[in-house]
Amino acid sequence: MDRKQQVIKNSLYTLIKLKKFIFFLFKMVKKIKLPVIYLKIIHNTLMIWNRFIWVPSGFINHKYFIQNVKVESVQYKDVFPKTTIIYVHGGAFIIGLNNIYRKFACLLSKKCQARVILIDYSLAPKNPFPLAIQQILAVYQWMVKTTPLHQIVIAGDSAGGNLAMAMLLLAKESSIPMPACAVILSGWLDLTLKNAEKIAEKDILITMNHLIEVRDSYLQGTVAPDHYMASPLYGNMKGLPPIFMYVGELEVLLNDTRSFVQKAEAENLKVQFEEGKDMVHVHPILFPSDSCSATIINKIRTFIAQNTSNSTE
Repeated sequence: MDRKQQVIKNSLYTLIKLKKFIFFLFKMVKKIKLPVIYLKIIHNTLMIWNRFIWVPSGFINHKYFIQNVKVESVQYKDVFPKTTIIYVHGGAFIIGLNNIYRKFACLLSKKCQARVILIDYSLAPKNPFPLAIQQILAVYQWMVKTTPLHQIVIAGDSAGGNLAMAMLLLAKESSIPMPACAVILSGWLDLTLKNAEKIAEKDILITMNHLIEVRDSYLQGTVAPDHYMASPLYGNMKGLPPIFMYVGELEVLLNDTRSFVQKAEAENLKVQFEEGKDMVHVHPILFPSDSCSATIINKIRTFIAQNTSNSTE
């Protein structure tokens, strides 16, 4: 076996070990029936996980504030980005920005030749609905004033997908111009959980108890779960920008995305829907080196290129 083959073999072995470790951590978290009560334990576990997630070199990183909201920008050194992706991370409304998202932002920046702005929004239960949405809207409004609309992309995953879509609905309602397009990965779009409960047993990472508790810690009775700002699935979709939507076949939020796509298409909204066979919640973020994840990420790159002024083809 030559040196190149050995390097490839070692890399694959490392990826397999990392994948097993990630699944082990999720299975441990899944056993915690009351995640909000045990937030400190979850946070400490994630800090251990963070040590195993290396953010690659070759990127320009900055931490600063936009409209009093903490953000981090990521930009690949070898390109001058013409596109800005405003990214809203997931984490069930209760878990903050971490190296998983910084690493994914690096991948997006390089693949899409874009600057990625990660929003470090305020978390529940200390900061319930609708503060995070208002913070994301503030960042977006500032971006609209400083960047051409056809160069702005809104993206988010899981609870971050919820917040990103809720922000777009609020912006549209407030007559704020829409971005070029949006990208939603494994979006939690229905906090009533009517869609989730139909297939909850399929998910190996998330339980219904988790969803109920973190939802209640986020809403805290401020609005009903079916309010369109809490559940974007029930919002008026007319006038929204083109949306790329991915969901894994093996996740509890599968029907959230399917239902959203069905409603959006009925309202003639431009949607590209990708359902990942045998893929789990936020699979492209957790396992970006998988071939199936690479396929989704390449489709995201093409979608963004087609809907912005930045062609990577």
